[in-house]
Amino acid sequence: MKVLNNNLSATQLKSVWTKIYQDWLDRKVDFTNLTIPSFYNRSKHFAVIVAQGTTMNELVTAIKKRFNVNLYTKDLDALVKINDRIADKDYVVIFNISIEADKNLKNLSADKLAEMNISGITLLERLFLEIFYFDQLGENLDINNWTLCSGSRDYGGVPGVHRNLDGSITVAYFNPSYHSNIISSRAVVTQ
Repeated sequence: MKVLNNNLSATQLKSVWTKIYQDWLDRKVDFTNLTIPSFYNRSKHFAVIVAQGTTMNELVTAIKKRFNVNLYTKDLDALVKINDRIADKDYVVIFNISIEADKNLKNLSADKLAEMNISGITLLERLFLEIFYFDQLGENLDINNWTLCSGSRDYGGVPGVHRNLDGSITVAYFNPSYHSNIISSRAVVTQ
């Protein structure tokens, strides 16, 4: 397994994300004035930078240029309408570094995570995390398990993301009360 060089200063991190937007989405962005949270620890955390107006469909189109993506619906933006965070402005969200989703959240349903007041990754953020990791290492996340995107909901389900043995990515959905040993969320790090 390759090791991610995540030892980036705030300025370098913004530069990496600016390049990702250019290379993957053919978008010019300016994160110069965006503040990276002070608790961000580059040896422990992934930082995902979401630019205003970015959509899930836009990310899927970008990912499909590099590898196959299997979706449970053709239009994620139309179906996944409830999200804890939306791209109505640029923002940064922090997650613990791990190839698989948080082990301590394994076998917890989206309903249980909400009951525990655990803020989880949205589908948009999980797709961005895939792009970031693949861009930096040429590898995928969630090789053995699913990330439950508990920060997002469609009209009754909760999206999840997994990398398949053939290297493709699958976006599926789960009942909000469903839990399994191969499903876990990624909690937002807030301090």
